Amino acid sequence: MTPETLAAVQDRAYVHMRPWRARDFQAALARPTTKLVTHRSSFLLAQVIPDDAEILTIFTDPDAQRQGQGRRLMQEFESQMTRLKVTRLLLDVAAINTSAVAFYTALGFTQDGNRRQYYTLRDGKRSDAILMSKTLTPE
Repeated sequence: MTPETLAAVQDRAYVHMRPWRARDFQAALARPTTKLVTHRSSFLLAQVIPDDAEILTIFTDPDAQRQGQGRRLMQEFESQMTRLKVTRLLLDVAAINTSAVAFYTALGFTQDGNRRQYYTLRDGKRSDAILMSKTLTPE
């Protein structure tokens, strides 16, 4: 998966958010702590550091949304992180993205706090970020 392909798919998937550019993906993928997990047309990029994994971005091609791919992607990611002895998953999500907040909550994530005006939207407005985490149980 090339940085250009990831950027193009994310651009189509992110309706309100400003998507990453290809060079953003390239820089992230060059770090040894970065993990890219894919499932069909869904993509997850995370930063893995001892005990924690922070989801940096997750998205599904719009043509494949609402088919359970995101859930399967998250299950695969959690399984991989458990094998790596990661004990906690972290993420932040735009407060305006209520469907994503509901998705993460349904997967067992809890809200830990927020960051005011963290995200810049496509229209230039700002949105708070909701900080979420999930504790993983070792196998």
